[in-house]
Amino acid sequence: MKAPLTALVYAALLSCSSIDHDTAARRPAVPATPRLQTTTHLGAPPSARIVVVAIDGARSQEIFGGTDDALALSNGLRPGERATADELVPHIRELARRGVALGASDDSSFEASGPNFVSLPGYTEILTGRPAPCQENDCDTRPRSTLADEVRGLPGVSRNEVAVISSWERIDRVAAGAPSEIVVSAGRTHGVTRELLAEGRDAAALLRSGEKADAFPGHDDYRPDRETAAIATSYFEREKPRFLFVSLGDSDEQAHAGNYRGYLDALRRADAFVGDLGRIARSWGPEGDDVVFFVTTDHGRSAGFRDHGRDHPESARTWLVAAGGPLARTGFVGPTVHGHLRDIAPTAREIMGIVADGDRASGVVLTDLFRAEGPKLALQ
Repeated sequence: MKAPLTALVYAALLSCSSIDHDTAARRPAVPATPRLQTTTHLGAPPSARIVVVAIDGARSQEIFGGTDDALALSNGLRPGERATADELVPHIRELARRGVALGASDDSSFEASGPNFVSLPGYTEILTGRPAPCQENDCDTRPRSTLADEVRGLPGVSRNEVAVISSWERIDRVAAGAPSEIVVSAGRTHGVTRELLAEGRDAAALLRSGEKADAFPGHDDYRPDRETAAIATSYFEREKPRFLFVSLGDSDEQAHAGNYRGYLDALRRADAFVGDLGRIARSWGPEGDDVVFFVTTDHGRSAGFRDHGRDHPESARTWLVAAGGPLARTGFVGPTVHGHLRDIAPTAREIMGIVADGDRASGVVLTDLFRAEGPKLALQ
């Protein structure tokens, strides 16, 4: 286990105004959530917020290298349709330049724990900080608790300040141990508290639009990313949440269909969503500086692009871009850093002042994300 950070991490952060709970106070009372013990070595400011955006099945190759020439050729993309990484995902790249990126190369690997590299285990790992006990997409057992539960358990955090919003309906199964205590909207109609997102005429219209949308490029109760992103953006701007987890899934759906052009378009839309969240955070002034963004994926892809899972060990490869709050603003990638999806939750706990998970299978704090010094590789 890596040593905890010191309070000096936050010494440079600007003081911020307290969160307005007037709106929350007018909402119907809900059962109190047991308050979790918090660490004292960080003393996270009341404006500290965590945003996790997971882009389903998004390869590190495109995030850090742009269009794949072989896939572009085999899918009939014209030369003008090919793009560098900065052209394809400019907002994620900018986030990396003012933060830290892992998984850009084999020398800075970032991986799903597996052994089955599919979505529900990947999301469980991100949200709990532990490898998933069930390694299939049809698992029904709800986690005992997740990062969403833990942030909800912090003093002064209301139900409306913690949300899990996803395009894929099955994330409802792993969003929280107590899903009625946070905001959950998964797919078009899943989530016991999804109606909390309908407060206000515009917000209600967005939620209803998502309900009526065709599931394409997914199926069953899938909600297309354009609908999920609109709902999440509206919520983020309105509530200033302490914790927001958003999963976008069009990239994985298009990749499974072998539609590389559609996959690239999905990455562009996901990147635009990340840019919108960043713009909103910046509009909050100094308070927005305390928002920590983690952008990642739940699994990688096979060498053949369309598939992933236990039969494709190379699909363990993932990536992470993180910036904001106490994280280093190096504009570089650490070439010798190795991490896993299970390390995201411990790192978020460290930032929020939540006691570390004592489970032996838990990940560790990514202390390299906080270090401004050390061997670095320029982000090209």
